[in-house]
Amino acid sequence: MVEVRVAVTVAELEEARECWRAANVARGKVPGTERVERVREKLADPEALVLVAVEGGCVVGMVLAEAGRAEDGRGPVEPGLCHVSMVFVRPERWGAGVGAALLGVLKACAAGRGQSRLQLWTGVANERALALYRRVGFRASGRRHEIFGVGQVVHLVCSGG
Repeated sequence: MVEVRVAVTVAELEEARECWRAANVARGKVPGTERVERVREKLADPEALVLVAVEGGCVVGMVLAEAGRAEDGRGPVEPGLCHVSMVFVRPERWGAGVGAALLGVLKACAAGRGQSRLQLWTGVANERALALYRRVGFRASGRRHEIFGVGQVVHLVCSGG
């Protein structure tokens, strides 16, 4: 049984980072040292909301969310908007409902913070992620753009919990 909770210890944050790394490696996107450090900093940000899915005492999934900002993250905080920055599940748990459980709890946590709308960007070619996001209520906003080294990404939105 998976338990989803807010990550509060340094060990949970490190396990969340390792979950992120393992999922990227499994997708053939081995992160460099600089990227690993940047993710470690994002996870440690006191303003970030980090949830972990724990099973058998181990972190098997993680999500990181932050206050949504206007102008695709460059503008001021937009009241009521939660930006989902990362959703990762350990490869051996893909397809087991861990991502849906994380996003369900995230919606409730965001609503508790006064954020009734959620948004995220994901790769157009990331079919596994797109299917998950659609299952839990995200819909394409119609916005897309190209990110160098990543490819085309699509913007998805969802009403919160």
